[in-house]
Formats: sequence, C-alpha cells, structure tokens
Amino acid sequence: RIMIILVIFFGLLGLGIIILIHELGHFIVAKLCGIKVETFSIGWGKKLTGFKYKDTTYQVAVFPIGGYCKMKGEYFKEEMTEESFQKAMSEPDTFMAASWWKKILVSVGGPLANLLFAFIVFSIIWMAGFRVNSTDTRVLIYPEYFNSIYEPGAGPKSLPRELPTVKAGLKTGDVITAVNGKPVTNFYEVSRAIERTTGPYVIIRIMRGTEVMEKNVAFQRRPDSGRKYVGIIAWVDPLVDEDSPSTGLKKGDKLLAITGKTYWVAGRLVYNPYYAAVNAAADLDVAIAFRKPIGVKTALSSFNLMVLRDGKKIPVLVKCRYNEENKLDLSISYAHTLYNSPSLGFGGSIAEGFYEVTQLLELTFRGLAELFSFRINLTDAVAGPIRITQMVGEITILGFSLGFGDGVIAFFRFLCILCVLISIMNMLPIPALDGGQVVLSVIMAVKKRKISKNFLYRYQVIGFSIIVLLFLLGMFSDIMSFLN
Repeated sequence: RIMIILVIFFGLLGLGIIILIHELGHFIVAKLCGIKVETFSIGWGKKLTGFKYKDTTYQVAVFPIGGYCKMKGEYFKEEMTEESFQKAMSEPDTFMAASWWKKILVSVGGPLANLLFAFIVFSIIWMAGFRVNSTDTRVLIYPEYFNSIYEPGAGPKSLPRELPTVKAGLKTGDVITAVNGKPVTNFYEVSRAIERTTGPYVIIRIMRGTEVMEKNVAFQRRPDSGRKYVGIIAWVDPLVDEDSPSTGLKKGDKLLAITGKTYWVAGRLVYNPYYAAVNAAADLDVAIAFRKPIGVKTALSSFNLMVLRDGKKIPVLVKCRYNEENKLDLSISYAHTLYNSPSLGFGGSIAEGFYEVTQLLELTFRGLAELFSFRINLTDAVAGPIRITQMVGEITILGFSLGFGDGVIAFFRFLCILCVLISIMNMLPIPALDGGQVVLSVIMAVKKRKISKNFLYRYQVIGFSIIVLLFLLGMFSDIMSFLN
C-alpha cells in the first residue's frame, strides 16, 4: 500500500512539474510581449489561496496537477455579439489584439520552456554525475540479429555476412577496450561512443586473449528507429539477479544449459530432448527460438533448465508464459554492475545535454511518423494521465531502490523525456493546442484582417473536441493496459 501511495505521489508531482513549466513559459513570454495575464494558477479548480500583484492573480488551486496561465482576451463567450467581439479583440493588453508574431511567440513559449527545462536538467545531471546499470565491454555478435533474420525452427546456419562486425572480423567474446581511440570501461560507454560517431565507420579496439587489434566497423541503421548499429550486443553472464516465482529460478542461480523442451502438437504434449549450453544470457533466447522440432508451429509449453544453485547442479522445469503480443516472457533479470558516468566539465555537460534533447526530438518525430502511418496500434502508442502518472512513479521508485541519488536522477530523467514529448505534441497543428494557435495566427497574418466570432468559435470547438477525444482515447488505452 505504501508503494502504491509513493507511485501516485511521484507520478502526480512529475506531471505537475511538467505542466507548470509549460505554463510558466507562456506566462513569461506573454509578460515580455505586453499581454496582460489575468491569472497564473498552480493547480486546477477552486482557488485555495493566493494574492494579486499588479494585474495578475497568483493562486494555488484545489487539484495540484500542473496549472494554467489565463491571458486577457484569450477566450470569449458564445453569447457575445459580433460587434462586442470585434471591440474586445481591439482592447489593449489582450492576447487576441496582439500582433500575429507576438501570438506565435506566446504560443511557442510553453513548448520551448519544456525543451529548455529538459536541456538544463540533462546538463546538470551530466555535470553532477550518475550511475549506470551496465555490463563490462565483452560482446556478443549474433543473438539479436538471428532472431530477426531467421524464422523460428530454421536455426542459424552461419553468421550473416552483411553484419558490419562480421565483415570487420569481430567475434563473440571479444573485449572492447577503446572506441575511436577513447578508452571505455562498460557497455554503456561503448554504445554511447558508437552512437556519437559521425563518420561512416567506427574504430573499435579489441582484446582477444592476449592479442590487441583495431577494427574499422561500418554503420548500418535500424529500420524501425533509424539508430546506428554495428552488430554487437552486451555479453551478459547468465546469473539470475532476482527471484523469479513464475519460472522457479532464484537469485544467484547460474544457468548452465537447456536439457529439453515440450510443445503442443496436434492436441498433445510432445517432449523434445536435446542439450543446449547457456554460456551467456542471450544463449537462452537463441536456444529457445531455434531448437523447435521440424514442422512444429505451435507454442512452446515448457523447457528444462540445468542451473547451478549453492554449488549444486539442479534441474528446473520452466513453464512458459506469453505476453499480450504472444511473445515469450520469461521475466528473468540478470546481474549487472553499477558504473559511474564519465567525469565531464561544464562544456562537456552542456554538449551532452544538447545531444540528449536532440536525440529525444528525433525519436519523437520518428514515433509520430510511425503513428500517423498506422504502422503501430493507436491505443498502444497513446498513454493517458493514469499510465503516465504510473510510469513516472514506478521509474522513480525503481531508481530509489538503488539509492537516493539514483532515484532523484531517474525522476528528473523521465520528466525530461516527457517534457520533450509534450513540447512536440503541443506544437501539432490542432486547434486548441499551441500549434493550432500558431496556425490561426499565420492565417490572420496572411489574410491581413481580423477573423469573425463565428469562425473563431468553430475553430475552438473543433480543437476542444479533438482534445477531449484524445483524452478519452488515452483513458481507454490506460484501462485496456491495466486489464491486460
């Protein structure tokens, strides 16, 4: 019960900070543009307390989730006549009477504040330093790519020649000691150095036994995310990190081998005995994927694992569970090590903060492209306030389980990700969103005349209808997520 309360607390706190930063951006730009701000509220609903300074009422409201910035002339009443509407649009200090470029600046002020917040926080995190949950620099060449290249049951025949690492001569078990001449101590640093490489290939120094060599490895890009890859993944020792009640594995178990699997065939269970050694954690996934009996297309029911527990070899029967996408979900976590981030000065931290934001922007745009091309399920892609609150809270609690500093950093890191996402979503050309207001301001600038009351009313009604629809879709997505 305490964990649930903490999840809700940190989730609401995070969501509130994001919205408050957004509205603060609108507030500051409106003031700079000479537009009167009637109310700046922390929270929504009935006013609890507050004060008035000059022309603005600053208040705290009942529901402490975010807030709002109410500008003079921003909204109008439907019962207004056309004459009174046009008069209101001409009043000084109002949002609608401001020049088109000022309205655009005020509209983008919120999203820009979210981006600036993410940039500043990321830079501070890199300057202060943090810990990463990673492995050493030993690598695996094959498993992830075999799973996408071969059909289940076909089995790997040989390493695909098109993998950059295979062409360059890297082998499973190689230890990377430097990337582009810069020493690396963990796989997090390896991945980051490869991603930051700007040329057509990356120079990887490896140690194979006692031999040291350098390889020039060309890049390929993932078709789904566009991210660079060279064909390596981290070697993870098959040492179980936490008890897994669903599989029968316990913390400290070392996986040794699969000794048999059971399938449903023609309505009956068929046992398929074989032996597959598990030297690295990924070997388990590969063995399960590629050791189906010929002609079997049905799901795996169970398999036998030989594990080392307290110095003794023990057989464990693992019953298979599948997620909503009908993919095998073993829920096994493996032991990792906490490494300190590299020490960076002011300039390096600023550069990393800028890089983090630009990477998130790129991923967000790619995600939107996938969404609007209908290549992903809309209910899977859209999360409502309930699930966002839950995600912020759960990630924060997970961070605090490693330490206080880790919890704070996990909290603000996820806020930065949401800030970038919300800034882009708000700039979509949808009426009632900031992007819709930019479109309206551009229309007014091009037409070079004021708009009518009826046009603005319909524009706002359409916008709020879309917002309500998206809110309901998010709530439906949240409910379906919890039901599944």
